[in-house]
This record gives sequence, C-alpha cells and structure tokens, in this order.
Amino acid sequence: MDHINLRGTDVARSARFYNSLFGGPILRVASIPANPTSPAGEAFYIQTGDSYLVVSPAFEPDKPGLDHICFGVNDYAAEPVATRLRMAGIMTLAANRPGADVDVWARDAGGIFVQLRSPGGWARLSTNRGGIPAEGFAGSGAFSVVSVKRIGLQSTNAGRSGDFYGRLFGTELRARGSAQTRDFAIGGSVLSIAQSPLPGQDDVLDFIEFGVKAFSPNVVRQTLRERGILAESVGGRQLHINDPDGIAVRLSF
Repeated sequence: MDHINLRGTDVARSARFYNSLFGGPILRVASIPANPTSPAGEAFYIQTGDSYLVVSPAFEPDKPGLDHICFGVNDYAAEPVATRLRMAGIMTLAANRPGADVDVWARDAGGIFVQLRSPGGWARLSTNRGGIPAEGFAGSGAFSVVSVKRIGLQSTNAGRSGDFYGRLFGTELRARGSAQTRDFAIGGSVLSIAQSPLPGQDDVLDFIEFGVKAFSPNVVRQTLRERGILAESVGGRQLHINDPDGIAVRLSF
C-alpha cells in the first residue's frame, strides 16, 4: 500500500486533524491534481508508517471521501503493467502530470481511482515529490502509526468489485469470499469490500484502519480526548473516530 488520497472540504483542517493523530513530518504541495481528471489544488502529505496519507480538495461534484488508492508494484515498469491490465480487461488512463509515465491509472468496477507505480511510499515521497515542509503543524502526535492495516470499501455490487481486484492482484484471502464480503491481501495490508445496504452507482470508502505502536485503547482514548477527539471503543481491540469530514478511522494493534 503506497498511499491513500482523501478528498476534504478544508485540506488544511483535515491535515491538522491527522497531524494531531500521527505527528511526524508533513509536506505541502501548493498545486497538484489528485488524479488524471481532477483540477489542481493544494495537497498535504502525512506519513503513516512506510506509506503516507494525502489530503486533496473535494471539487464539485465529488464529495469528501476516497479519491484514490495507490499500490506499489515490485519490478515495476509502466508499459508492461499497463499491457497486463489491458489483457486482464482493465482499461488504463493517462497520467495526471506531464511526463509522469511512471504512473499507471485505472478505475475499479465501482468507479474508484487506482494508481500503480514503483514502490517506495514515504521514503520515495520525502526525497522526490517536491513538497515543502508544512508550517504551523505539531511535531508529535497522539501515537505512532506502524502501518495502514486495512481499507474498507462499500460497494453496491461487492461481487463485481471483488472480481476487479481479483483480476488486478489475485490475492483473495478466501476463494471468491462471499456474496457480501471480499478480502484481498495487499502487501502487509488488507483491502475489504463489503456489500453496501444503500443504493448507488459508485463504491465509497467505508473506513481506514491504522495499526498503532504500543496500542492501549484506554491510553489512546484519553490522549485523543485531551486533543478534542472523541473515540468509541469496539471490543477492546479497536477505537473508532471520525475525521472532520466524517470519514471513519479505526485504530488498532
């Protein structure tokens, strides 16, 4: 899992929220498109273990939520990857920056953008992206994130969306899962697709789960409360919170 890009109504506010959770370095790019069809806008980059989280503006008609997921591919080369996707029946899109032939883009069966590129995550970003350290942000957060453990998507057709990621990765944790849930191993993370109870045309983000170093629900919950963030304990093993746009965030071991 290289990075996750979220759309927010106020990118600086969202960046401060995630910075209050994770602390650490945070980069800002004054103007960059989030995906091949998006206008350029201000973006913030927050380290999440070896990967990172991006917050970009939500432009009409898009609502706050998931913009895209980026996966790092071992032994990556753009043209062979694009060719393999097309042979699997997955249409690729043009890169979103001039000369950015290192990125291959597609849309999943429910409309979510998927980006493929060489691996590296935060290590690559911090040396090659061109962002500058953002000013006015805290140096330390409530806790230290080890990794992005799980991304949950809701789909009006979990079978169709699951088949897409099956063609893309071939790493389903259970053979074709069930009609309601499909899970895929992505490096050290899991992508979960659940059947949505609500009608709609596109897949949407259900939650992002972060693994936290030295996780203690009571300690983390108290620390969050001191920072004005309310957390709900679930089963004694997870804490659930919402970001300023209502995006669901889970914290766990």
